[in-house]
Amino acid sequence: MPIVLTVGHVATPEFTVNVRENFVIQLDLDRGLPKSATNAVLGTDDLISSEPFEGRGFRMAWTLRSDGKVIKQEISDGHNQGYWGSTTGRLLGYFRAEKGKRYRVDVDVLEDGSQLAAYHPRLKVAVDLFTLDGYAIGEGIIELAFLVLAGLGVTLFAGAMILRWRTVARHSALHVS
Repeated sequence: MPIVLTVGHVATPEFTVNVRENFVIQLDLDRGLPKSATNAVLGTDDLISSEPFEGRGFRMAWTLRSDGKVIKQEISDGHNQGYWGSTTGRLLGYFRAEKGKRYRVDVDVLEDGSQLAAYHPRLKVAVDLFTLDGYAIGEGIIELAFLVLAGLGVTLFAGAMILRWRTVARHSALHVS
């Protein structure tokens, strides 16, 4: 949803999730943000920067509510919270959602971030990319490790069969002559 980044309060409409999953809350922007805005306003550094970044951007506080109760709240200043891809932005935080529950995200812009208005800022709540459809990245790594082990086992078995075939063939050739 579009968000105005002047000091003030914004709330999402209530939403219901249809999966029990990890969700991410992001301040999403169009690409093309100049480095000065990335550093000073957004509070993140370039993806390929070789120097450590110690800056911070404008502060935002967010609160996740369900049935009127506060579930989680955090403050974000952007330090080490940037992401880049088809869009760029700042990760505000994560939460675990329960299927069928209703949620609302309240955001308080604590310091002016209106310099980002030209990049169409949006508040985005989405399933975390690394746990999409209940398939955690860790499960994928474990599956890959088992596939590598299975491949190694097949290779060793095939090697043993070839060695046995050569031994039998050599032994047969010795008894024939």
